[in-house]
Amino acid sequence: MGLGGNKQIFFLVLIIAALGYLAYLFRRRPGVLTGLVIILSGAISNLLDRLFRPGVVDFIDLKVWPAFNLADTLIVIGVTLTIFALLREEQ
Repeated sequence: MGLGGNKQIFFLVLIIAALGYLAYLFRRRPGVLTGLVIILSGAISNLLDRLFRPGVVDFIDLKVWPAFNLADTLIVIGVTLTIFALLREEQ
């Protein structure tokens, strides 16, 4: 959503740390696999944009919401599914 500005190195490190944490969660809780795979695909897509372009390309503009891309959507859906899966495991 264009929040990063010119902080490319910071976001690269953040994405790599998040991917490591997701790998840790996957090993500890395989029941959340679907959400984690969706998050991972969005994170990798944003990482590739940051590596090969000046920044992430936001190409969906609904005019009533900040511009975003499919990777952002995948991350939000994946986080939501993961939260629901973790809550269901606790019950």
